[in-house]
Amino acid sequence: MSSSVKIPTINANGPTQEKEDTHIQQLLDQLNCIPKDAEALRIDHDTPSNTEWSLLSKHFTSLKELELEAGYNEDLNDKSMPTHWPLERLQISSSCASLIETPYIREGRVKHLVLLLTSGLRFEGPTSQQLLDEHKSAIKRGEEKADFITLNEGTPEERKIEVTYLPVLVGKWFFNKHFNGAANSEDGAQTISIERTEKVHLEKLEIIENDATDTFNRMVLAMPPITMGITILNVRSTSGLDFHYTPADLFGQFLSQMPCLDTLALSIGDVYQDPNYLSGFYKLFPSTLSTLRFRGPVCLALDPRWDEWVAAFAREDYLPGLKRLSFVLDLDYPERVDGEEGGARRPVNEVSVERLCAAKTGCERLYEVVRKRGIDVEPFVDRWAERSRGGLKKVDERTHD
Repeated sequence: MSSSVKIPTINANGPTQEKEDTHIQQLLDQLNCIPKDAEALRIDHDTPSNTEWSLLSKHFTSLKELELEAGYNEDLNDKSMPTHWPLERLQISSSCASLIETPYIREGRVKHLVLLLTSGLRFEGPTSQQLLDEHKSAIKRGEEKADFITLNEGTPEERKIEVTYLPVLVGKWFFNKHFNGAANSEDGAQTISIERTEKVHLEKLEIIENDATDTFNRMVLAMPPITMGITILNVRSTSGLDFHYTPADLFGQFLSQMPCLDTLALSIGDVYQDPNYLSGFYKLFPSTLSTLRFRGPVCLALDPRWDEWVAAFAREDYLPGLKRLSFVLDLDYPERVDGEEGGARRPVNEVSVERLCAAKTGCERLYEVVRKRGIDVEPFVDRWAERSRGGLKKVDERTHD
């Protein structure tokens, strides 16, 4: 559905309000205003409780597009999402640190999946509550130690409270599942091969900001048959909030092995701890691409290895099926602090005229060689930034001058 078309919207009370007396009636009042055969729906304020999912299941018969906004709670309750809807597009927004459970995602039933401003989503393993319960049991068994923080220290009201950091528990589980023991090669480097094993419906995947590349990595590790059938991929990661659970180089490994990828839109900032990694990223684009949309940092064109990018794109055997290219370098970042690692937020600076001009000059060199190959050079359009209300940085208009 076009973004210019307003789709029916309801407000869900969510699981935390499920025992309230008005929980059911508030949703029924809203559903009375929406046709049962509606093909699109946006659910705002919170994701539905199990009770609300049951009511939605009985009311709607033909939903093809569903948008879920987690709201202030940033939670996700999707296990009871009705599976009889012929969903083609599913968008999940703002959910954090939750386990995806709906078969629409876990089994690849939906054609187009959007994860917008989510963080720490998981696609396998125990729920958050199960992790917390197991941690408490491990403490009782003496296998783990409890963590405490002190309140009102040095006063008569001083007391300690026990705290549990869920991301730490997730990280331990994830490491033990995927990166501990046999998964590591003899020299300590991590190399993971993936393959597509069956036909699935998921064709288009968009992951927008926060831990976008880390989310993609977790999806591939959990559901390789689902992710390897993707033909269109849009990943936007410019804020430096990645790499909490997976190694920084894993995204490129997976990307280069995608056998069906036809269109790639990749916006990636100067978010890698190793500056050489992004400099050589041109080697990781899959050879199957017919369309490449790339947005990156201005420092890329100022790097001594930029000549390698230009030389690669000039070769006929590099991305041999490429027909359309959008390429812009307009993201700029402050100098790295010594010891700063990936996973720390990196604000995007307003790029100076001088640095932007240098980046544009570098891009023009790229445009020149690809045009000689008959490849169409098109402006980079960031539709998610155009739709957002200031939260996502738009492409610098000066790049079009």
